[in-house]
Amino acid sequence: MRMLSDCSSVEGATIVMSDWRELTKDELYAILRLRQEVFVLEQYCPFVDADDLDQKAIHMAVWDGEDLVGYSRILPAGAPYEESSFGRLIVAKSFRSTGLGTELVERSLKIIEEYFGPGDIRIMAQHYLIPFYGRFGFRALKGRVWEDDILHFYMIKEDESRVRHAAD
Repeated sequence: MRMLSDCSSVEGATIVMSDWRELTKDELYAILRLRQEVFVLEQYCPFVDADDLDQKAIHMAVWDGEDLVGYSRILPAGAPYEESSFGRLIVAKSFRSTGLGTELVERSLKIIEEYFGPGDIRIMAQHYLIPFYGRFGFRALKGRVWEDDILHFYMIKEDESRVRHAAD
């Protein structure tokens, strides 16, 4: 499954997609480090990152040379939600406002469709990101969730083919 492609939003960067078995120790270390830098240090959010979902995921990592600058963890239905999902989506501070976040979401959605097939997609988003994910067809579900002292909302992107057929 290991695949390489060019990143369109960061010149010279490469996107590497791997499953758990294909991740090298150095890649996993870089992923965990960036996740800690953003979620724990920047957002002041101590949490247990090792949630036993990495082993089930497709890992999309964006590398600018030796530096990991973006990441998304893509999960099949049943891990952890009934629907397919992506999460732990991060962009290194120095690469924000480059369009990389948008590219990561778009590619995550394509990977879900390609590898897991059609179906609804569920994510958990921090409250300030609801408009961002709304641009991709996600809508916030009722209720809010306080996770690690940060307000989150579950969001759903309904399977477009099912929605179209229901309208017919």
